[in-house]
Amino acid sequence: MKSFPNLSNWSLRNKLVFLIVLSSAISMLVSFSVLFGSSLRSSNNESLQQLSGISDILAENAQAALVFGDRTEAKRLLDALQEHREIQAAWILDAKGKTLAAWNRNGKVKSAPGNYKVASKQLHSDIWMKSADLYRPVVRGKERIGFILLQADFSERWSTYLANFETGLAVFALSLLVIYFLATRLQRVISQPIRDVANTARTIANDKAYDLRVPQHASDEIGDLIMAFNHMLSEIQDRDESLLRHQDRLEKEVTKRTAELARTNDELALAAKISGLGYWEYDVASREFTFNDQYYSLHFATAKQVGGYRMSYEDFAQRFVHPEDANRIGDHIRLELDSDEADFVVETEIRTQCTDGSMRWMRVRFKSLCDEQGNKYKLTGVSQDITEKKRSEETIWQQANFDPLTDLPNRRMFQDRLEQELKKSHRDKSPLALMFIDLDKFKEVNDTMGHDKGDILLVEAARRIAQCVRESDTVARIGGDEFTVILSELDDTSSVERIAQSIIDALVAPFQLDEDVAFVSASIGITLYPNDATNLEMLMSNADQAMYASKSAGRNRFSYFTHSLQEAALNRMHLINDLRSALSDDQLRLHYHPIVELDSGSIHKAEALLRWQHPERGLINPAEFVMLAEESGMIIDIGNWVFREAVQQVQRLRAIHHPEFQISVNKSPVQFRNDERHFQDWIPHLQQLGLPGQCISIEITEGLLLDATATVKSKLLDLRDAGIQVALDDFGTGYSSLSYLKKFDIDYIKIDRSFVRNLTATSNDMALCEAIIVMAHKLGLKVIAEGIETATQRHLLTAAGCDYGQGYFFSRPVPSHEFETLLKSSAS
Repeated sequence: MKSFPNLSNWSLRNKLVFLIVLSSAISMLVSFSVLFGSSLRSSNNESLQQLSGISDILAENAQAALVFGDRTEAKRLLDALQEHREIQAAWILDAKGKTLAAWNRNGKVKSAPGNYKVASKQLHSDIWMKSADLYRPVVRGKERIGFILLQADFSERWSTYLANFETGLAVFALSLLVIYFLATRLQRVISQPIRDVANTARTIANDKAYDLRVPQHASDEIGDLIMAFNHMLSEIQDRDESLLRHQDRLEKEVTKRTAELARTNDELALAAKISGLGYWEYDVASREFTFNDQYYSLHFATAKQVGGYRMSYEDFAQRFVHPEDANRIGDHIRLELDSDEADFVVETEIRTQCTDGSMRWMRVRFKSLCDEQGNKYKLTGVSQDITEKKRSEETIWQQANFDPLTDLPNRRMFQDRLEQELKKSHRDKSPLALMFIDLDKFKEVNDTMGHDKGDILLVEAARRIAQCVRESDTVARIGGDEFTVILSELDDTSSVERIAQSIIDALVAPFQLDEDVAFVSASIGITLYPNDATNLEMLMSNADQAMYASKSAGRNRFSYFTHSLQEAALNRMHLINDLRSALSDDQLRLHYHPIVELDSGSIHKAEALLRWQHPERGLINPAEFVMLAEESGMIIDIGNWVFREAVQQVQRLRAIHHPEFQISVNKSPVQFRNDERHFQDWIPHLQQLGLPGQCISIEITEGLLLDATATVKSKLLDLRDAGIQVALDDFGTGYSSLSYLKKFDIDYIKIDRSFVRNLTATSNDMALCEAIIVMAHKLGLKVIAEGIETATQRHLLTAAGCDYGQGYFFSRPVPSHEFETLLKSSAS
């Protein structure tokens, strides 16, 4: 093994760079080592001298404490060592080695490590000076009255040395990099002129290019060498040029004659190659084709591979023409030969087969040639590859008419097919069914699991729907999670229900999305042609209304279109339009429903309920418009308005009625999932008015907790941090789970009115109410019973320990001014 590289095989450039860098590295390394070692030795000596000085001062001050056995004074002396960061522990020992006082920086005082009865000061340290122990006797006169023991830790200073060492290494590396850069620049000045001479000589030897010259770099010795070399080249060039001039005169004449003969053939071949056209001829008498090289190139073949430039009609059709197009090209040839027209160009498009097995599209154009008697004896034509153009057209058509995710027809193709099926049904007098399918709870899957998992679900849903219908039926995706099905040529419309139910059953099965499992269902709307409508627009509107009816009826079902649905849809549309101006036109109102403390009968709480005073329809039930507000997204602005009105009212009631009055507001799940800006403004709004979070309570449903996303959980935590309490509305009627009560900070449970309506002392409802109340109290929750309408119901709930009651027995929801009057009468 060689211990040092063999420089004899290196180039001059590499030798210069290597030696400069090596010598610089050795010099800097030696200097750095000496400097760092000297600094480290000096710092270690300084640390030890400092430790020795501290022991001398401590020994002098500890004499009185040792003579009188004063532990307090000794402890005070050791506590003063707190300022010396490197000292970790210290002991003052009496003459017998017993501990008079001890101190430890970490607070854990230990006994002295051993019996150190030394005659003189001793210092023990490790090789790298990370720690040191100093033992010093305390002498009064010539009598040794005790010992001082110090333990020091120099790890922090050593870490500083290591950091400085690393910095030095970095500077060392950077310096080497700079030196390497300067060395490469220096070697270029020396080696570049020599390399230019060598490269020029090598090029002249290979190419006989005596007109080359070496660039002049400088006027030194190397410059003289270059001048002499260039002069030699000039002499050689002059001699060769004289010999070549005579030879050129002889060759020019020969070249001129040859070029003129070849130019015509070259231009023709080049034109064919550039245009991408393959030329061919067909001899009518022999029924043979003749092709040029470019024609074979279009099919990735050569004349040699197929046996020459001539080929019979049968071989041509079998070897090059796609089987489905063989008859078509033959028909075009026969029609041209049988035609009486002259100078007529036939043009068609066919598929051809290549020697590699691929299929290409060709545009074929040809015409016939006639002899002196007017008989057609030959066809001449060209073929052009248009495969990429065909593929582009197919791709554009596919993208314009099909959904890229599911490969189903899109809305455009669906409408075109529906239009065609309607014409066919009208012609055949056969019924047609149109289905609109919407996936229930797909948005939750998309939001919680991500769009990639949502796409997988859509692809699988499309496959399941397609499996439930015939191949002649059309399944399309018209956007998002909405699909349509066209059932045409129906012999009996009774089969529509069977198909709809099979689609519902197929979609309710679990979806395996990689490692996750998702569950959705389908709401289907069905309309029939010609019973319900006779044109495309009305059929689509009818199916959409029927689908909406399925959703309103509880989802996971199908509904047929009826004219009452159309009336409901029109009413719904008018309500939505009117609702858009309800907030700006000051048509919304808040009514307050008191929440009574059952034990005392006092009212310190109320629920704010939204009312819409329509200018023409009068007071509209919230059940009619709240869902519309959620679907249209207007619930966010309306919910923000409700919150601010309730806050304004609670501020007034806290001032005139009770300082801890609380108003609860209902918060829609749509607000929790979609409202970012307004929700973030609630807490600052309370702070601006100087109101605590406890003045407001938020009522939510169990369904929100069932589908709680990270955003919902975060907002519930924000409410808790702000002191805003949360009530779980309609408890027991939905997906009740005790895990919600443990997982989320719920303050109140509201027993649904369905448990209170038929409440008697021996009823099952009474047992359920008692169980809910006991459970809630065990979890530290308050209970509010809704729907109290009789004194018996109030008495039974009070006896069961229910905290609050709400219902018509106490009061109906009333406007703010009537509610204040109610509070005054209840207080008196």
